[in-house]
Amino acid sequence: MLKRLALAAALVMGLSSVAVAQNAPANADECNNQGAELAQKAEDKKLDDAKTAKVEELLTKLDEQCQGSKFTEAAATMKDLTAAIGN
Repeated sequence: MLKRLALAAALVMGLSSVAVAQNAPANADECNNQGAELAQKAEDKKLDDAKTAKVEELLTKLDEQCQGSKFTEAAATMKDLTAAIGN
């Protein structure tokens, strides 16, 4: 499970860390950076298998949205990720 979470985190990793904002990301780099931060938070929390699976699903969805420049949708997915992680 953790290996898949790490893989998902690698998919959305950016070069720098950016705080997760309530607003939609302005570009793909910002989107990826925010996703990477959320992935790291999830990994640090050591979630149970059910929550880890949900987070992985949302990270995959987020990666697709970031790559497709769907930043408004990505912001909604980040909100869902935050809730799934339990921040």
